[in-house]
Amino acid sequence: MTTIDELGRRAAAAANAVAADDAAIVTDAGLERLQHPVVPLRAGAQRRPRRWVVAGLVAAGLIVTGAIVRVATSDDETRRIQPSDTGVPATATSSVAPSASTAPAPSTAPAPSTTAVPVAELPAIGVRYDALPPAYPAVAFASIPWPRTSNSLPSILSDSGGGAVVVDHSAATATPWSAQGTAGPAVLLAVTPFGSIIGPQRVLYGITQGGPVGADFSLVAIPLDGERAGAVVASVPVSMGDYVEAPFNVLGRGATGIIDRRTGVTLLAYVDADGAPTMPIAPSHPVAATPGSTTDDMTLHDPDGNHDWHLTVARDPAWPGSGGAGEDSPPAASSHGGAIVVTAVGAAVDPAADIQEPSVPVIAVLAADGTGTWYSLADGWTVAASDVTGTILSRYVDDRLELAHLDPPQRLDFLDQPAQLNQRPQFAVTLPTSLTTAPLCTIDQLTMNVTSDGAMGTVYGTLMVHNASGTACAVSGVPDVALLDAAGELVQSTDPSVAATGGPTIVLVPNSWATAALGRIGNNVCGGQQSSTLRLTLDGVPATIDFANGRPFDATSCEGGTDVPNHEGGMLVEPFAPLTPGPLAPYDAALAGARVQLSAPTTAAPGSVVRFDLLVTGGENGAVLTADDCPIYQVSVGSMSALYLLNCDERGGGVVIDAGETVVFHLQLTLPADLPPGAARLMWTAAEPAGVSVTAPITITA
Repeated sequence: MTTIDELGRRAAAAANAVAADDAAIVTDAGLERLQHPVVPLRAGAQRRPRRWVVAGLVAAGLIVTGAIVRVATSDDETRRIQPSDTGVPATATSSVAPSASTAPAPSTAPAPSTTAVPVAELPAIGVRYDALPPAYPAVAFASIPWPRTSNSLPSILSDSGGGAVVVDHSAATATPWSAQGTAGPAVLLAVTPFGSIIGPQRVLYGITQGGPVGADFSLVAIPLDGERAGAVVASVPVSMGDYVEAPFNVLGRGATGIIDRRTGVTLLAYVDADGAPTMPIAPSHPVAATPGSTTDDMTLHDPDGNHDWHLTVARDPAWPGSGGAGEDSPPAASSHGGAIVVTAVGAAVDPAADIQEPSVPVIAVLAADGTGTWYSLADGWTVAASDVTGTILSRYVDDRLELAHLDPPQRLDFLDQPAQLNQRPQFAVTLPTSLTTAPLCTIDQLTMNVTSDGAMGTVYGTLMVHNASGTACAVSGVPDVALLDAAGELVQSTDPSVAATGGPTIVLVPNSWATAALGRIGNNVCGGQQSSTLRLTLDGVPATIDFANGRPFDATSCEGGTDVPNHEGGMLVEPFAPLTPGPLAPYDAALAGARVQLSAPTTAAPGSVVRFDLLVTGGENGAVLTADDCPIYQVSVGSMSALYLLNCDERGGGVVIDAGETVVFHLQLTLPADLPPGAARLMWTAAEPAGVSVTAPITITA
């Protein structure tokens, strides 16, 4: 078992290796270091420019290479410090610890904490130099040939989809690497900026020398895709003094453009691959230290959340301060609504050096629910990049550059939404019944869902109706459907000739579904048939649902006879029909291959609220859960049970679970006041899709 003392020695050895490697790549300008990915943290500190460094850079004509990967290794490249046997890191954080005997086994993902605590009660997330946290259990996803004798170290940028972009400054190329460790085609860059990040639509933003007339330095935008890939499509002058010694993650994603993370000021509005203004699709959350924070006691604010992260740091008394780090690295956003903070807590690597660097790097990995965990950075791993697309670690092993993910855990709170089986289109079926007749459904008994699909230039629609009432009813024949535009004007409707054809009677018991094909409703080539609403009328009573269809008509794209003008009638709607189980039926396993566990308290009182965690670890192929297929689950204790919808869409876009990644759902259950005391079991069962069930022992106290 690795001791804390051994961890400290290994971290110090790694830091010494970093210093030795840095010395090996000094420039002719006499700089003793360049920018480092791991630097101490100082909240709200003002930049202290070193004018002798600026003068040296100008004299030598150097272009700073930005987010340089530190060439650090350890004596033993294969050893890893794993989490404790309980699966919960033995950190100095005050997060609530799991209390169930079913705590998760160790994995390569950060071990999750348990039930969310009200915001006001969130404790400080602390780290101490004399009680170091375990090393982050990094696992490389890419190994890139890169001789350590190279005169040009790469910049590593976090990319969408869990991948990375490696910028080769000597070759002026940017090569994407997927999360599966495969390289894409290299993009030749017109300039090779430093301090770069990847913005929306895979546009690279970074600092470079020159630019607009008279500019010493500029922030440039370079698309990595499209006809202008590699070219500068937008730029703005920036101060050389502000960025010549800036930390590696000084640039970040703001709400409308690239920001300086130290100040929050927007430097350049987002552009697309052609340089035209654009807005991000993916959310941005530029975390920042709140006023009054200090080096050792910091409060971080996430403007997209309803919480702050309170961090405390206890450093070695011989900690040399951050004077040798140039400028401290600001907090950085990360994936899943989380963030990271990188600092160091040890004594100087070399007390005799003119510029002293602190040893023992540590990192705070902060989750979107306000909790967080500290880790040591050992085995040569350093932070190369971090943004809303994720955090990337890097290290050298022999003559190869390894990349690894460090993503904050996904944690989603209880969704107080009672659910019913078969309530969503993803798992919609016509339930079996012995009834052969029932009163016709009224419009207020049904809910609707409408979808569209394209084939060979044509758009086809499908209507599904769901009996949301508590009694059986029936639908029959061809439904009276109309598509309306934004002004409420009729665009298309059911053809009267098919409306009179009749059809079978479909008896819908509660929670049962029926479907009707709408036929051709649009043209993928010409456009036209623009509508925003679908209206269903039953027995003269209408109900509407939002449904966007079509686009502006383009006659230049049409061949003769392909245009379908807007007109009343013309929709060849088919009669209502049963909805039979198919590939999206209730027993299709959305959680196939996933490992599901519970972490829950061992005791609870009648009438109390039991707060517990569901831990879902992705299988070999991972999983994607959206609002349409997030499981309906049944939770029970003793004789009481309830159905709820798992909260898979708290932040929009669903939940992506990578292979081996653990997502934590904070759940709760209110116990009846008359629940009898004694031994019981808390049971969580996936009801739709069905099949997964886990339990945890719980004692009901008197």
